[in-house]
Amino acid sequence: MDTEKIKARLVDQQRTLVQEGRPEALGRVLDLCTEYGMLFDVSLSPRDSINWTGSTANVKNMPAENVLHELAHWVIASKEERLLPDFGLGEGPDSKTRSRAVLGSKQVDSVEGMASALGILFQFALGMETYGTLLSHSWLTGHGSKWSDLNFDEHLRLLYERGLIDAGALPVSPWRRQVK
Repeated sequence: MDTEKIKARLVDQQRTLVQEGRPEALGRVLDLCTEYGMLFDVSLSPRDSINWTGSTANVKNMPAENVLHELAHWVIASKEERLLPDFGLGEGPDSKTRSRAVLGSKQVDSVEGMASALGILFQFALGMETYGTLLSHSWLTGHGSKWSDLNFDEHLRLLYERGLIDAGALPVSPWRRQVK
């Protein structure tokens, strides 16, 4: 896997892309959630309760890229973690309700890094802009001119080893993973 080429593709700001706030982008994201088997509720906001209830993602008024981040958590989580509020990671930044972390802080950091990377790869695969998310998740520094010291390459490798992305860093659909 050529991580330098992958990162160059993600940072390319010259692409003509779907903007995250548009209803058609959110529709495509929710279709992807359905394809992966993640249940969601468009009538409840995480600000009303919690991002992931242990069975459903509350996505009302959530930007499409945030929904993709929740989907990435769903994909990464074990069956047991999917039953826990906020996947056992503790409350998210949008959650009103407090949830306790079940995992240790190092494990939470690793899972958050993988979810961030996978969410960005979902954005890219759907033709959405990724540059803003790379900046807001602190993968890029220096006004977006260079990659941070955070190890994006390591998270790509972990996602690849788990069979969640292919060698070109595109997410592997659930039906492709089942065929293997």
